[in-house]
Amino acid sequence: FHFALAKRENKTIELLNTYNQHKVITEFYKTLTETKSSILTKLNNLQAKGDASELEVGNLGQEINNMYTSLNISLKKIREISFIQIPNIDNTEELLEAIVEGGKFKVVAGPIFENEGFDKIMNYIENSIHSCQRVEQKNIGVILFLHKKLQN
Repeated sequence: FHFALAKRENKTIELLNTYNQHKVITEFYKTLTETKSSILTKLNNLQAKGDASELEVGNLGQEINNMYTSLNISLKKIREISFIQIPNIDNTEELLEAIVEGGKFKVVAGPIFENEGFDKIMNYIENSIHSCQRVEQKNIGVILFLHKKLQN
């Protein structure tokens, strides 16, 4: 229905780009939540084991850090979309900065269980989850506004 209206108004590309932007934001949100869940599961598994060696703790820390920094790879998908303006977000860089402070996940150096790095990583992920959710809601508003504009 909306595609027919969009075609009639020569807005098909805008509608498709808006849908695609929402899909990419939603997929990144899912990646964030899955990463958080996976990190917590791995940590709980090691804690349940009881006596973990220093090597096991170090390996887990490195694995968690790798999972965390790989979120930057997922952010690249957001850079590749045809950006559609969202309230208070005027371009792709602002979109990235609205999701994660500075537009990318900062590397946390050193053994994360010894230097408060784990807490920093989890805070960055948690803050990004909340920010991404807000951005997603704004994007839904853009979609609904476009639908309404097409119907009038």
